[in-house]
Amino acid sequence: MPLYSIIKRMHIIAKNMHKEVIIGLIRGRYSSESSAKKEKLNIISSLKECCRIAENNNVMLVFEPINSFEIDSYNTISEAVNLINEISKVNPNCAVVIIAGSSVEMDNWINNVPSVLMGWYSGEQMGYAMYDILFGDVNPSGKLPVTFPKTYNDYPEGFYSTTKQINYDEGIYVGYRYFDHHGKEVLFPFGHGLSYTTFQYNAIQSTVSDSLNKLKVEVKISITNTGPVAGEEVVQLYVHDVECSVIRPVKQLQCFERITLSPGEKKNVSFTLESKQLAFWDEVKTHEFLVEPGMFDIMLGSSSVDIA
Repeated sequence: MPLYSIIKRMHIIAKNMHKEVIIGLIRGRYSSESSAKKEKLNIISSLKECCRIAENNNVMLVFEPINSFEIDSYNTISEAVNLINEISKVNPNCAVVIIAGSSVEMDNWINNVPSVLMGWYSGEQMGYAMYDILFGDVNPSGKLPVTFPKTYNDYPEGFYSTTKQINYDEGIYVGYRYFDHHGKEVLFPFGHGLSYTTFQYNAIQSTVSDSLNKLKVEVKISITNTGPVAGEEVVQLYVHDVECSVIRPVKQLQCFERITLSPGEKKNVSFTLESKQLAFWDEVKTHEFLVEPGMFDIMLGSSSVDIA
């Protein structure tokens, strides 16, 4: 839920460009009409002082910049993990904002905090954007373009490298396809993203036509906003080839569409699949895209794992 519904007194803990821990008090709430009153930012030298401040606030925000390519182990550095875990012990209303350009290993702290916001590298105006999201002026609607594993050990061997060269040896099993193929449970799947509302996926309808040797599959689904506020959802369509003469991924994203729904609104979403989206490249016989006769599963959902 947005912070405005629970906030009374809140501090923000972050790190500056010198990796010093800074802390500031927020009284009120930023808006286009009036700025929140802010105390001067202070440099905090001890974890104990951070925890003391956390105890005196009903909400804490921790902004943690992570640059995986500067960390040999590619884990969140121990100081950051310790800071998050210790603050969450004294203040359960601790939200963490991650500033990073790739997936971050969170398994050693995420169960100790109620919410995490992935800020990516959003530029110098990131603070205003995060503020609008955290306080509910904007309903977050982003979806992850990558898979967040539970541990970096779940990635293919050599996926991360301390050199400038990375070898992609997964073949067709790149990204979410790799985790599907090996049956690995992930922290956050490809396409995942929450908001301040909820969406209901209703019954799927499909029709197949094959005229003039042009195969088309029409897929329709209705989506309902079942939450209290307006929001956006990205409906994702995946295809699974049930039986194939060649090795194929468990499923592949073929279509997606972003829709906007008011509270209680219901909207129909339609997709058209053509032959090429069901085909594979036949490099042995025909040297062209080939659709083999057989069964295909059409799956719709809000991520590569959350299938309706």
